[in-house]
Amino acid sequence: ESESRAYNFMIGNVRSSVGHIECDGGGKIVHEVIRASSKQQARFIGGRPRIDLTVQVRANVGEVACRNLDLSSAETIRDIERRSEDKLRALIEKTIARAQTEWKADLFGFGEAVRRADPRRWERLKNGWDERYFPDLQVNVRVHFQMKQTGTITDSFLNEMAG
Repeated sequence: ESESRAYNFMIGNVRSSVGHIECDGGGKIVHEVIRASSKQQARFIGGRPRIDLTVQVRANVGEVACRNLDLSSAETIRDIERRSEDKLRALIEKTIARAQTEWKADLFGFGEAVRRADPRRWERLKNGWDERYFPDLQVNVRVHFQMKQTGTITDSFLNEMAG
């Protein structure tokens, strides 16, 4: 399930989704993805292909079950975005690594990105792509996560119960 989630983010096939991150001290923040897109760009460095993968996600805060979380603070929102970026980036990198080492299959269309970047070089690489070049392909993953709306900003019910 996690690999298919990462795959869909990588190929820009996410229309809406729900995810979460853990809060410091327990609980979680649920976010609703409202828009996601991805872009693959290939370039050659030292004669070897390299992929720059950028995933952009826009989401709303759906639910908060954390203690002492100030959603009106820009610093708090940026921390949620950063942790969401880190989580998705790690999931994507894990999926790419698994495809390169276990499956040895370019499920993501990186070869097509290489072909678009330099059709002449691709002609030399295409016959050994999955076996020779794809397993060693360097993929730089960048994730931009942007929280658009935080919904009704009130204290978590956990704070009310504790108080």
